[in-house]
Amino acid sequence: MENESRTQVDYEQIMAQLEEVVGKIENPELPLKDVEPLLKRAKELISQARKQLEGFRTDFEKALEQ
Repeated sequence: MENESRTQVDYEQIMAQLEEVVGKIENPELPLKDVEPLLKRAKELISQARKQLEGFRTDFEKALEQ
């Protein structure tokens, strides 16, 4: 149960960071030179979130099998 709670916190932190990055990217005053590193960070965060979701799905499927 503790691991599940930790995973949920990690996912929520990832999503909060992603929302922050997206907010910066959406700023029309952001210099174009600053967009690329933010896009790279967003891609990393999306990858991490996908891994978390895949783990959730695997755990859920295992729980259903029991």
